[in-house]
Amino acid sequence: MLFGDIKGFTTLSEYLDPEDVEDIINEIFTLFRKIIEENGGYVDKFIGDAVMAVFGAPRMHEDDARRAVISAIEMQEVLKEINNKRNMNLFMRIGINTGNALWSSIAGEKPTVMGDAVNVAQRLESICEPGKIFVSEKVEQLAGKYFYFKDRGEVKVKGRSEALKVFEVLGEKIPFSEFLIRGRIKTPFLEREKEIEKLKEHLKESISEGNARFVLIKGEAGIGKSRLSYEFIEKAKKEFSQVKEFIVHSDPLRSGAFLPVIQILRMQLEVALKEHSYVIKEIEDLLSKTGKYSHTEISTFTKIIDELLYPRESGREFHDEARIFRERLSALKAVFEAIFSKDFGSYILVFDDFHRADVDTRKFIEYLTASPPEVPILFLIASREDLESMDNISIIELRPLSKLSLFQIVKTIFDVEQEDIHEEFVDFIINKTAGNPYYMEELLLYLKDRDLVQYNPLRISGEGIFVPETLQGILVEKVDTLPQDMKKVIKYAACIGKVFWKKVLEEVLEKETGNILTELELEGLIFREPHSAIEGDIEYAFKHELLRESTYSLLTRRERETIHRKIGEVLESRAKNESILFNAAYHYKHGREEEKASKLFEKAGDIAFDKGYFSFALNCYECAGRSPVLILKKAHTLENLSFYKEGEELLRQHIEFIREREDLYFQYKIRLASLLEKQAKFDEALEELEEACTSHRADIKSEALYKRAWILFKKAKYKESLEWAKSSLTIIEKELEVRTYEKELIRRKGSVYNLIASIYHRQ
Repeated sequence: MLFGDIKGFTTLSEYLDPEDVEDIINEIFTLFRKIIEENGGYVDKFIGDAVMAVFGAPRMHEDDARRAVISAIEMQEVLKEINNKRNMNLFMRIGINTGNALWSSIAGEKPTVMGDAVNVAQRLESICEPGKIFVSEKVEQLAGKYFYFKDRGEVKVKGRSEALKVFEVLGEKIPFSEFLIRGRIKTPFLEREKEIEKLKEHLKESISEGNARFVLIKGEAGIGKSRLSYEFIEKAKKEFSQVKEFIVHSDPLRSGAFLPVIQILRMQLEVALKEHSYVIKEIEDLLSKTGKYSHTEISTFTKIIDELLYPRESGREFHDEARIFRERLSALKAVFEAIFSKDFGSYILVFDDFHRADVDTRKFIEYLTASPPEVPILFLIASREDLESMDNISIIELRPLSKLSLFQIVKTIFDVEQEDIHEEFVDFIINKTAGNPYYMEELLLYLKDRDLVQYNPLRISGEGIFVPETLQGILVEKVDTLPQDMKKVIKYAACIGKVFWKKVLEEVLEKETGNILTELELEGLIFREPHSAIEGDIEYAFKHELLRESTYSLLTRRERETIHRKIGEVLESRAKNESILFNAAYHYKHGREEEKASKLFEKAGDIAFDKGYFSFALNCYECAGRSPVLILKKAHTLENLSFYKEGEELLRQHIEFIREREDLYFQYKIRLASLLEKQAKFDEALEELEEACTSHRADIKSEALYKRAWILFKKAKYKESLEWAKSSLTIIEKELEVRTYEKELIRRKGSVYNLIASIYHRQ
């Protein structure tokens, strides 16, 4: 909802004819209506010298908040033009809010919006200063990727018990702000024309044939992989109709199974804006619409995606882990084909920093390349590494920039003509940076900011000047010369990771950041992401991982440890799934809270294991340490990943050290038997079970007996298998009389019944 009020008409009325005033109002409001409607809004009403507009009704857009703010800026600009033309002094106050509202027709009149969200927009307008635009916190969150905002603090407004957090619109950001110098000037994009044309060809083929294409953009840090992706998207959206892009980053500090893939699903399905039940119904309908799947498959796929989008504390039990993982890959592919149907347009999906991607995401992309989805998607995989295991993937390897391109970059940064640049200056930069674009930019800015150049022609000023030897050295000095408040905020952010969140950062700092993040953005150090991995928070990212690493290096060891401990506490308090638990554990570990870190890594691994995220679970257990219990969990996870020999070797290396701990020793033996059985070493497996079958603990003994029955079944010794299975069942049922809701016993009882049924079937 946008509410605007023009100030100054009363003064005009004192010396202008009423008809002249009416003409001016008509001219202004006609232009306002045009602006609002061109941006997809709807003029709800004009009331005297005020206008009320709605974005999101009767037609909703995914970027309605952005459209409202753009309209407000354009309305202010139009009013300034009319003031200049007519020599007037009119000012406008605009308030913008978003929220649920009633859209209805009253007494047969045209539809209008009503509700608290409308009232808040009007209150924002009433406290706004003339010539400015005030928005609510929610609007700032939704539109922060596109505009600069200034935090105006909390304001008490009439009719509300709680204070209202207010932000002022400062102006629109230039697209792709991560590639701006100081947040204002975009660096030239050079020597990548052939690469752009190759990408265009891949996109054309994908659209015309209706099949996915995969391109690896490979190169060293700072060479321009992300820049190429962004520039290509900008050109593609101009040349091809209905092209939509999604960009996701991989970050080891944000570890989680399928994390970038889940982010794409959440963005395309607009999960944050919809009810859980609505999203699931939408997935079912889209899968059904493809006509490819049975009701059973649709139900299975929907359930799997539901578990990925809405993580639970624990998942279902898995009996055939390899099959479940294949099902998960099939479900993801099916849903990708359904939600990225050509009926909705064509897509560019960018997986940035793929060399940092989790194992499951890598396996999913590998799975897709082997059998490309039948939808018009161009997958751009930006990585420092080769992807040798993947089929059907084209490779674009980026090379350093030439001396000729450097001249163009120098011209942009120093605002000089090429003939006014000394060739020795260019040679110095090329030799120093080896043609790395990011290094070039930062070195040139370093020289400019410190007045280390002379003009006419442009050259290094004098001899013996100090220039850091490396890019990291330049970045360290760049951050170190920031004002203290900005430096503190960015250093704390660097501890969180390349990607960080405003509310998490403020909780760690124990104070609000105010406008510092906007100032850091204007300095070209960070940029705001359009979507957030943490719901209800605002996500930012460092311009480059090298910048984050350099910022991090400015902290002393003690400072790092203190900050990491605090981050661990904040994330642990927010931990709703294994991914955030892992991140909390990571920070505890770097804060030297080894015991806390180990417990959280193990807990994250247990949750991931229960959900069937075995690669992620193994990573968690590896980070947790090497206790005997963790060794057992690692072996079980390796078994589920089909690494049977590796699991066996791991247990044999450690089993003698726990012989005195009888219960754990027997559990090692049972797991060894299971791993041997998977390798078809049935007799060896039965030998390993001998001792465990004599355990005094009912849960251990029943599992050993069941495992023995299962191996005998595999050997086709059905009579013996049945005897051992019944013995296991007797123990389980007796235990369940006391431990009625013991999950593991209930699961094993089901497994034993299934085995007995299979035996009777075979006999």
